[in-house]
Amino acid sequence: MSNSELNEYYELISQLIDEAGKIIESRNSERKTIEQKSSDIDLVTETDQQVEKLLIDGIKAKYPNHKFIGEEDSSSGKRAVLTDDPTWIIDPVDGTMNFVHSFPHSAISVACVVEKQAVIGIIYNPVLGQKFTARRGQGAFYNDQQIKVSGEKNLSNALLVTEFGTSREEEKTKVVLENITKLVKIAHGFRSLGSAALNIATVALGGADLYYEYGIHIWDFMAGMLIVNEAGGYCCDPAGGEVDLMSRRVICASSKELADEVKQNDSKAQMSDMNIDDCYELVMKLVDQAGELVASRNSERKTVQIKSHPTDFVTETDQQVEKLFVDGIRAKFPNHQFIGEEDMSDGKKAILTNSPTWIIDPIDGTMNFVHSFPHSSISIALLVNKVTEIGIVYNPVLGQKFTARRGQGAFYNGRQIHVSEEKDLTKALIMVEFGTNRESEKVKVIMENLNKLVRKGHGLRCLGGAVLNICYVALGAAECAYDFGAHAWDYAASEFIVREAGGITIDPSGGDFDIMSRRLLTANNIEMARQLSAELTQYYPSPRDDE
Repeated sequence: MSNSELNEYYELISQLIDEAGKIIESRNSERKTIEQKSSDIDLVTETDQQVEKLLIDGIKAKYPNHKFIGEEDSSSGKRAVLTDDPTWIIDPVDGTMNFVHSFPHSAISVACVVEKQAVIGIIYNPVLGQKFTARRGQGAFYNDQQIKVSGEKNLSNALLVTEFGTSREEEKTKVVLENITKLVKIAHGFRSLGSAALNIATVALGGADLYYEYGIHIWDFMAGMLIVNEAGGYCCDPAGGEVDLMSRRVICASSKELADEVKQNDSKAQMSDMNIDDCYELVMKLVDQAGELVASRNSERKTVQIKSHPTDFVTETDQQVEKLFVDGIRAKFPNHQFIGEEDMSDGKKAILTNSPTWIIDPIDGTMNFVHSFPHSSISIALLVNKVTEIGIVYNPVLGQKFTARRGQGAFYNGRQIHVSEEKDLTKALIMVEFGTNRESEKVKVIMENLNKLVRKGHGLRCLGGAVLNICYVALGAAECAYDFGAHAWDYAASEFIVREAGGITIDPSGGDFDIMSRRLLTANNIEMARQLSAELTQYYPSPRDDE
């Protein structure tokens, strides 16, 4: 766009923001009429709505074809879609809780974005008379005086600003507090103004050195990010790389070096709902690609390599599928971690940390695949803070796809599924496995359990892969499954799918499930799980996956 157009936009929005500032300043000490949005602490006032309307109406009067993304407009559930059209991104009162309490740190934040690039950013706190402005390529200003970031590169000398946010979801709160606990021991100090826009603007001013937050929105940081960049700062995604404007994650720092040091020291587990959406969308595409590869090779002659013993082997396809996942995920999420069957086959320990970690079995049921027995599957799970967020199991030969996301239920080929309601083991279909280990003690335990269960249960079934065995419990086609000797990649996705379908996973002895123990019992309900546990002769595989 031309400089004359840019200046016209800037002149108009400056006038409108001054008008909006008068409304906010006049109402700062008044009692506010409050509505709740997503939670008891996510608030909106009449003033928020009036200011947003003033700004939108004023811009539309002169530029009727311009687009808008506004906090209050989006709070109704409308999706924020950013196109190449001139778009105004508006937070009418950033720090609404501050405004409600007359705490003098709330601000109007407006950015103009053209072809997805910010060209104007203004943050205005009318109560304290603080106005931060920037136009692309023209520097950043505070009350008309040009400003620069501090340039600080050392975390131990840095003043950090962040927020607790309005979400009190337990996992999010846990991550926020973990990061503060870790960083406060290293940084020079921590501050929190209660307004993302003003926090970021303070970095541009040189009054703070770095801002980071997870769970904020594009209207919270778009103007501030331009102002920091124009002040000589550096903005990035907390995992590295460019900021994804819709990701709800950002770091704004006085230097790249400081941003890199903070990235190294945080929990690397900060995943907003939007990030999980991104992860799910990506992995679904990769699962489909992997499925095409597996299906195309199902009837071919396979090249087989022996792993631990003659019944434990791997094919070229296993290795290619795992590489497809790891390469595809790393391209978008370079700091994510991986635990994969083929990656671990060289004796590497499976260490699960709080970092976002993908647990992958490229082909569960490799023996089935080698024989073209049509019950092998791709299995992948994402864990964040050691909590499963995504689980996908796909048998491409038979077109069976099981999916689950935390708190959203389990699905089979797009249809929601639920475990059966049966509570009597004598009426249960039990999924069993022989495994690949032919060590005499293990075989003895397997046969003892089969001998008991064939008399006790309604029936026994064995598909040749722990993953699909477990998924059939989620489907309601079987009531329970157990395994001694499987690995984390054999059940990370499938047992999660069972739980999202209403079932339960425990240790076969009746205690809590330990994902690294190589022991699992999953069932449609606790009554069924306890009955099965009482019948089982126990076996404790060694080593564990993390040993």
